[in-house]
Amino acid sequence: VTSNQRLEFLGDSVLGLIVTKYLFERFPELSEGELTKVRATAVSEKVLSQVAKEIGLGEFLLLSKGEDQIGGRKRPSILADAFEALVGAIFVEKGLKATADFVLSLLSKRIELIRDNHIIIDYKSRLQELAQRYFKATPTYRVITECGPEHNRTFTVAVYIGQKYISTGKGKSKREAEHDAARMALKKLSKQAAKVK
Repeated sequence: VTSNQRLEFLGDSVLGLIVTKYLFERFPELSEGELTKVRATAVSEKVLSQVAKEIGLGEFLLLSKGEDQIGGRKRPSILADAFEALVGAIFVEKGLKATADFVLSLLSKRIELIRDNHIIIDYKSRLQELAQRYFKATPTYRVITECGPEHNRTFTVAVYIGQKYISTGKGKSKREAEHDAARMALKKLSKQAAKVK
């Protein structure tokens, strides 16, 4: 029996390409550093092993008796490697589009959550730090408009520091719009803070 290492090697690169392209197109507002951060989490051992568990990949692994007895089928590193090998195999057999469809059917919702958890918290907490340091106040967010059909809403949110309007942002959820408003406010306030220094 040959090992999956060559397929893992290929799958790792293909997975990186698919996730990178998705992030680049889906989140035009994110910087290169932020995209890198989200991608690193999306293709981490933790996330890939969870996906492998969900699709029952462990059941199909050929392991040594010893490895099997010590719970190898559930070990995150083995599951993540197996998922990369599977991605590599699909790519060899079916090409990039089919592989991307498969990968994104499993990862796109997770990527959205990763982005929300990592990046939105970053922008809002960075804005809060800056506002408290230079203006001795905490940012507040107010929804200005909400439009579009129920399944495709667009929110516009304004951010204020004290009573002073700073900027607005848009998004498909209040949270996304607040994130965008915080990002725009940071740009503006960073310039002002530089002058204060």
